[in-house]
Amino acid sequence: MLKPQYNESRESFDLDGFWDFVPGRNEERPDVALGLEQARQVAVPGSWNEQCLDLYNHFGEGWYEKRFFISRGWLGRRIFIHFGSVCQDAEVWLNGVRLGGHS
Repeated sequence: MLKPQYNESRESFDLDGFWDFVPGRNEERPDVALGLEQARQVAVPGSWNEQCLDLYNHFGEGWYEKRFFISRGWLGRRIFIHFGSVCQDAEVWLNGVRLGGHS
């Protein structure tokens, strides 16, 4: 699969690492502007089913959160976010604003 490449005209920023995670259901949608309460850390990329024994058979929704900072040089520039693998449906939010999603 082609991934964004870092070169003289394109910068990249890797969000792999530990993310806060909360399992949930559609009716338990958190207020994304407030952050996730009672979150546990899971490694991304990775599957919560393999990292949390109590969620081994959980196939519902899950919510991830990652706090990060970008360079001031990126302010006002067009930025793309690439997720290598998201199963089923996804919604992406940044600072309480929905950026998009897929099903």
